Amino acid sequence: MKPFLYAVAALVVAALIADRLSPADHPTKTDNKEQPGPQGSFLLVGGGSTPPGARERFLELAGGKDACIVLIPCASDLANETTAKALIQFWLQFKLRSVDVVLSTADAYKIRSATGVWIGGGDQLRLVKMLQNTPVAEELHKLYLRGGVIGGTSAGASCVGGYMPYEDTCHPGFGFLQYLVVDQHFSQRGRYERLKKILAEHGDCTGLGIDEGTAVVIRGDIIEIMGVNSVTIFVPKEEERKFRQGQKIALARK
Repeated sequence: MKPFLYAVAALVVAALIADRLSPADHPTKTDNKEQPGPQGSFLLVGGGSTPPGARERFLELAGGKDACIVLIPCASDLANETTAKALIQFWLQFKLRSVDVVLSTADAYKIRSATGVWIGGGDQLRLVKMLQNTPVAEELHKLYLRGGVIGGTSAGASCVGGYMPYEDTCHPGFGFLQYLVVDQHFSQRGRYERLKKILAEHGDCTGLGIDEGTAVVIRGDIIEIMGVNSVTIFVPKEEERKFRQGQKIALARK
């Protein structure tokens, strides 16, 4: 597709995506005065290798050297105190203000002072079953509302939408972006039909199929593509479009 056509497609897709974001993502009106909506952001990786610069971008959104990061590895059945210490050591190389790990619902308090949370890969159904409707999920919503960043890879990306794919089924996600369905390892594992099936069952949802080594940054009114492969966007009643590294899609909010 030529650059001009990409630009036109981006604007069309963007306007339609904006209309299907959760109502919580739009400014609300009280006494005829607009109140600011959530200021949070997302960085979602499609699995495989994290794209160059994506982790640094996540930390930039979380406050750079002042970032207070919390890691949630609960999608993995290998998550324990030993692996938690290894994760902390890895992230400390970025010289952040603080790094901590959530291993159970009892650790929800750790998110209260966080500026960013990173959700690791594994089994998204395990993750959501463990944390949905718990203080951890509540604190994640509060983090987003106060302007923090939620990042994740693979299962950690799928869980943020209103619905999420799991094997050949569909389950409720955390609902940070209520009308979004995120699928990962998209082209590499041939998940086109899986996502299309879910969207056929939930016709008001927008789908993001994120390839390995690729990420989307959702910040304010912009979706930005990072990485070496593609992101496929499915908008209800419209032909899907592929977007690549460096493209930014403006969300024309009403």
